[in-house]
Amino acid sequence: MTISARASRALQLHRLLPPHLIALLRPQASTWLILLSKRVPPAYVMRLALAAETGKSREDILEAAVDVLFGIHDEGSDYLAWTPLNQRSDLNPQNFKSQSFSDPVDGYSILYPEKWDMDVGSSPTIFLLAPYATDGIRPDIAITPNKAPISFDLDIYASSFLSKLKSVKTDITGDVVSKQTTFQNQPAYEIAYDRLRTFDGGRTYIKQTDRSILFFRNNIAYLVEYRNGVGDFQNTEALADTIINSLEFSVPCTGICTSRH
Repeated sequence: MTISARASRALQLHRLLPPHLIALLRPQASTWLILLSKRVPPAYVMRLALAAETGKSREDILEAAVDVLFGIHDEGSDYLAWTPLNQRSDLNPQNFKSQSFSDPVDGYSILYPEKWDMDVGSSPTIFLLAPYATDGIRPDIAITPNKAPISFDLDIYASSFLSKLKSVKTDITGDVVSKQTTFQNQPAYEIAYDRLRTFDGGRTYIKQTDRSILFFRNNIAYLVEYRNGVGDFQNTEALADTIINSLEFSVPCTGICTSRH
C-alpha cells in the first residue's frame, strides 16, 4: 500500500472513530496511521472507546487496538461490525433471538437480544448494552427499581423525581419534557431529555438522548431508560420498545430468593 493510499484509508476510517477516542489518541497519530490502514470494524473500535472511558492509559488502549485489529474475528462478530444498520436482521424487533433476565427480589423479568451485553452490579440498576455504536455511544437500556419511593402516589413521586433530575444529571442540555402516559395499560410518566456527555477530560462532547418511563408495580417504583446517541436514536427505538415491552412483573420475593439470573 502506498503512503497516499494509506493516508486515504486512514482518513476514511477516521470518520468511524468516536470523537473522544480520536482526541485521546491524537498524540499517537503516526501509530494510528498504521493501525487505521487496516480494516477497523466499528464495533471493535467501541471497545477502545469504552477502555478510554474507564480511564485506561493511552498505552493500554493502543495495546488493545493492536489486539482488536490483528486478532481473529469470527463470522458473528464480523457481521455485527460491518453490516449496515438498515440491513441488520438482529435490529428488527420481529427477528432478534432473545435471552432472559430475571430479578425475583425486585419482581421483574425481561427479554433482550442474545448478542447484547448485560451489566449487573451490586446496585439494583441493570444495564442492557448493544454490541455496536454509530454515534460514539452504545445504545443501552437501564432498569432501576426503587422499593422506598418518597411517595406511592405516581404524580407526587414523578414531580419529586423531575425536580431533582437536573441536579443529579448535571450534563442535561435543553428542556426536560415529561407527560402522563400508560405503560402496559397502567399509568406512567414518559420523560425525555438530551445529555451532553463528556469524554477525554471534558475536551470532547457527544450528545445523547434519554427517553425514560416511570411507573409503579407491586409498590415498587421502576425507572426504565432507553439511551442512545442523538443521531442514531430513532434507528434502534423500535427494538428498544420491543425489549422494554417484554417486561413482566411478579410479587417480589421476601424469603429465601433465587439470585438474579
